[in-house]
Amino acid sequence: MPDTALACLHALLLLPSLPSRIRWRRGRVTETGRRGRDTLQLTVEVLDEGSLPALAYPSLVGIPEVGDDVLLNTTALAQGLGTGGFAMVVAVPDRLPPDPEGPGHLVKARYTPLQVTVSGVDEQETEHHALLAEADDLGACRSSSPTCTRRCRRSSSGCWPPTPTSRSRT
Repeated sequence: MPDTALACLHALLLLPSLPSRIRWRRGRVTETGRRGRDTLQLTVEVLDEGSLPALAYPSLVGIPEVGDDVLLNTTALAQGLGTGGFAMVVAVPDRLPPDPEGPGHLVKARYTPLQVTVSGVDEQETEHHALLAEADDLGACRSSSPTCTRRCRRSSSGCWPPTPTSRSRT
């Protein structure tokens, strides 16, 4: 093995282990609660932590049932952050949902373990495809800034990015 390859291998072996970025918990569903369009509230019993409110997205993880073991992400819940007070169901490991079917070639959460496919507005199967296929440009909008985009939606005349002399100072 060349010296450089050996040095690289040695450096890799000496890398410090990285801390987890997700607070993982395994639990058992004890109750099902309110259902939404693609949500299901649950109560999950977690060893050494008791009952936790949990939220499942059936289109992502399947439909958890009472008695199912579930894998939870409790990171935001443990920190009191914006999950609405719920642990998030990441998987029902003993009963995985079927593979996705149908349209959707875009991948969200790319480069993460929780990638999902979604349908893009420009896909041929969407109701918007014909309109986008006919478009030559973005009309009068010359900027991709969020402010300009909002103004373009409200105005048929489009918008231009402000010039340095026309900016108001606060």
